[in-house]
Amino acid sequence: MNAPPPDRLLTESDPHPARAASVVGGPLVMMAGIIAAMHVGKLPTALTAIRDTLGMSLVQASFLVALFALASAVAGVLGGGLADRFGHRHSMIAGQVLLAAGSIGGAFSQGAGAMLASRSLESLGFMLAVLPGPAMLARVLAPAVTARWMGAWGAYMPTGFSLALLLSPLVVSMLGWRSVWIGMGVVSLAWAVVIHRLLPFDRLDGVAAAAGGLRTSLGAVVSRRGPWLLALAFGFYAAQYTSIFAFLPTMYEEAGIGAAAIGALTALAAGINLFGNVGAGLLAHRGVPARGVIVATSAAMALLAYVAFGSGAGFAWRYGAVTALSLIAGLIPGTLFGLAPRLAPTPSAAAGTVGLMQQGSGLGQLLMPPVVAWLAASTGGWDHTWWATGAFASIVAYAGWALARCPGYGRR
Repeated sequence: MNAPPPDRLLTESDPHPARAASVVGGPLVMMAGIIAAMHVGKLPTALTAIRDTLGMSLVQASFLVALFALASAVAGVLGGGLADRFGHRHSMIAGQVLLAAGSIGGAFSQGAGAMLASRSLESLGFMLAVLPGPAMLARVLAPAVTARWMGAWGAYMPTGFSLALLLSPLVVSMLGWRSVWIGMGVVSLAWAVVIHRLLPFDRLDGVAAAAGGLRTSLGAVVSRRGPWLLALAFGFYAAQYTSIFAFLPTMYEEAGIGAAAIGALTALAAGINLFGNVGAGLLAHRGVPARGVIVATSAAMALLAYVAFGSGAGFAWRYGAVTALSLIAGLIPGTLFGLAPRLAPTPSAAAGTVGLMQQGSGLGQLLMPPVVAWLAASTGGWDHTWWATGAFASIVAYAGWALARCPGYGRR
């Protein structure tokens, strides 16, 4: 018997579809998210070189940094709705192609305008590539391993971001930032081909949403309480995490820590977050209630934020608290991503639900850090900022508790 072509690898004609899905589908989808996140992480270490090459002002450069969060804040649910409408697999492929086009186009930019346009294209590609992730995992994984992979999906961002932070400086120093942009574009384009060849084409992909149209699909998402609670929880989680880690280097600098040590300490504390995401999947696999995970984690984050910023403890204790906070914080996005397909109004609206979550995250990243900075400036230091992050944590805990009363919460 001839082997089935790659496009049929995970279809119902496969005699062992669940086995093939769990072995092949999970890593392919996960890697798509990691590659997309690397496009976010490639920028920070190359930003100075880009400014020098293109003559960009600090304000223009700040827009390069903010574009990804801005796109999620403005159009997250729309991007998810488009993924539901035209198919999750198609969306993931299109997202990687747009990331490739934006990255390679950015490499040939000769001015600030062209660079900003290319980064805008990348931000659109990022949304289309990652929003279908949980829905794709639910489709291609065997039920016995789905919970673990759903939790691990939340690690795509810290994993990809950290990889880019580690690899980009070496390439920039040897070959220049344009080489990083071209290389990442080639990687995304190659992964689009891999997804096209090895992930299944399901003729039902997007049909349910298409039958009612984009407006109907999005209307179903925004009319349900569950997706809004997911967005609320993810938004204020992002507000806590971004507020702490965006200003952490500044706090270390004010404490007299050297620049090299600041970079290493911040990267370590932020990167450890990915283990919390993986832990969320293991807890879900063991049947630990999502409500309890979110509430307990929020309480622990509030306490650790106090130790780190409000307790007046020694530096070692404060840094240990920040690292522990980052580790356990990963439990929240991992748990929320696992809930998203269950709380979506229909399976075909799962990406729209994740899109609403991403929109909440983008708003949290954009709006809340200035509040924390204002509090620090008003009180003369960072010692009272844990009040704000503690308030954010209480909102996450409320949303996590309320999620248990939403239709679909108990579904596996």
